[in-house]
Amino acid sequence: MATAVGAAGAHNLDLRGFLRVNREIIRPLEAWDRDDCSTWVLDPGVILSGCRILRNHAPGAEPYTVEFEFAGHRYSCPLFAFQPRTQALATTAVEREAVECAVAV
Repeated sequence: MATAVGAAGAHNLDLRGFLRVNREIIRPLEAWDRDDCSTWVLDPGVILSGCRILRNHAPGAEPYTVEFEFAGHRYSCPLFAFQPRTQALATTAVEREAVECAVAV
C-alpha cells in the first residue's frame, strides 16, 4: 500500500506519452499524487497502470517524468527515480498486437 511522506525506442516515431504500459514496483517509489497534491511512497508489489513517459519543457523542471495510475489516483515522478524502482510486466499477445498496430499506422 502507500504511506505519506510530506509535502522507449518509440522516440523515432514520436510516440512519447502515447504508449501506456503496466509496471510493478520492486523498490519503494516516492511519487506525487496529482489528485490529492501530496507525496506518497508506494510499496514493492504494487502494480501501476497506464504508465507513460512525458517530456517536460518548463524551465528548471525535471526533463522527463512518468505518469501512472494506482488505486484510483493519478501519480507522477521523475523518470530517473521510476526506472530503477519498477519492472515491466509481461505483455499478452493481444497487448503486443495492439502496440504493433499502433506503430504500423
